[in-house]
Amino acid sequence: MELTSSSIASVDRGEKKRIYGKVLHVPEYFIYDPLGHGIEAYRLGPDLEYERIAPGPDGRIESRTLKLWFGVGPGRLMGYDGTFLRMYEADGKILPTAEEAKLTAEAAKLKAEEEKKQAEAAKLKAEEKSADLAARLAAYEQQFGPLKG
Repeated sequence: MELTSSSIASVDRGEKKRIYGKVLHVPEYFIYDPLGHGIEAYRLGPDLEYERIAPGPDGRIESRTLKLWFGVGPGRLMGYDGTFLRMYEADGKILPTAEEAKLTAEAAKLKAEEEKKQAEAAKLKAEEKSADLAARLAAYEQQFGPLKG
């Protein structure tokens, strides 16, 4: 994956691409322009020439080597919300950035803590109700005698 810009795009699409293909035999070559938000990808052919990989209808491009799809989409990266290069699983599920994963884990932890508090409150309420019923039963039995049956 090359991150390119207008100042080096010709090198990325020319000399680097040639070296990765003909010399290093890198099976796939992706170029991402973070300012233009464009992705292009190539797969090495049997003649050691790169062939362009067409994006799918959703604009994502498959990497057979990594068994992932690359696309451009919204996300959070280094404290910024924006549009970034994203990785997707075959089923379309987006792979979260480390920051997104951390935020999701923190939210899940807060939700679990809240659910635990609610369960503890429900348990206390049930215990109070049980104690109240036991006290009422004791008062009834004191006045009328033990319940039978």
